Amino acid sequence: MKIVEAKCLDCGAKYEILENFPKELLICPGCDGKNIELKKTDKEFRGCGGGCSSCSSCE
Repeated sequence: MKIVEAKCLDCGAKYEILENFPKELLICPGCDGKNIELKKTDKEFRGCGGGCSSCSSCE
């Protein structure tokens, strides 16, 4: 899943969200504003969900 950079144009707070997050639900965690600018990145979230013992994050 791709990660998107989000920046609040009201207070300047920066954070990251998953690409498929519903845009109409975006609210800035810093000021509760909805004036959010999104920028695609090359980052991806790669998780196995846990419990598989095939990676160090599940141990």
